[in-house]
This record gives sequence, C-alpha cells and structure tokens, in this order.
Amino acid sequence: MTGTSKYSLGPDVVAAIAQAKNDHRINRLRKYEGKELLSPQAGRRGAQLFEAPVGAARPGDPQGAAGTRRLVLLVQSRVITEMYFTDNHYRPGSWSKIIDF
Repeated sequence: MTGTSKYSLGPDVVAAIAQAKNDHRINRLRKYEGKELLSPQAGRRGAQLFEAPVGAARPGDPQGAAGTRRLVLLVQSRVITEMYFTDNHYRPGSWSKIIDF
C-alpha cells in the first residue's frame, strides 16, 4: 500500500478529512464493515475501523448516494492512529495510506 499526502488527493479529500475528524469527535461515523481494506491493528486492543464518504455519487448511481470514494480511520483509545483513502472502495488494492492527516 502506498503512502500519500492528503494534499495530493485534492481539495475535496482535504475537506472530507476535516469533516471525518469532526464526525469522529462527536461519534457520527459508522463502523467500516468492508473486507477490501485489511489492517492488522483492527480488533487488537479495542482498535476499530470507521468509514466516512468523500463527496457524493453522481445522480442515478446504482451504488447509492454515497458514491465509491471513502476514508477509513483506524481508531485506538478514541485517537485516530491511521487513515486510508480510496477512489473505489469496492476494488481491493485501490487504497492509499494518508501520511499527514
């Protein structure tokens, strides 16, 4: 998995990261249930994965209103320790680790 800067992903991702951090703070993120992203830390010592959408789907998208772009946050003891981004969360191997969230 490649590491990348949030600024190389575009302004919509930077804005989504800020929103995801705020949503995490007020417990508005839902747990990530996908199998496409595997983290050896998830499930260890209470670590959990949460997801946040990036942008919205195109009108009429059969996948739903959230679209396919996602952030996934690894949270340990209420602290975000890792963050990942994908342009298509249905495709394994499409994930990038954000190094400066």
